[in-house]
Amino acid sequence: MTGTQRMAEIADFTGLGAESFVPLFENGEPRVNHLHLDAGERIEPHRHAARTVLFVVLDGEFELHVGSETYELPAGRVARFDGEREFSPVAVEASTALVILTSVSGGA
Repeated sequence: MTGTQRMAEIADFTGLGAESFVPLFENGEPRVNHLHLDAGERIEPHRHAARTVLFVVLDGEFELHVGSETYELPAGRVARFDGEREFSPVAVEASTALVILTSVSGGA
């Protein structure tokens, strides 16, 4: 194994139903978080500066507010947006998502 290779990291989120927001890995990029909200619950509007956000709906349905726009996201949908934009997910019903935060790089 060379200095740039790392072992695979494995996370299990199958038993996290009651937890609202859980980071799945301790360190490193990208940051991966498990989000579970009951019907009507929301995460207050916030930003993740210098990040791209991937919001992956695993089950249920979210209403995702990004800036002045609102998106209906049922299970199986993915939203990608600039973390500089203020956003707030609201659970339409009991819902679960992965929120993946990647660093923004200057190169292509």
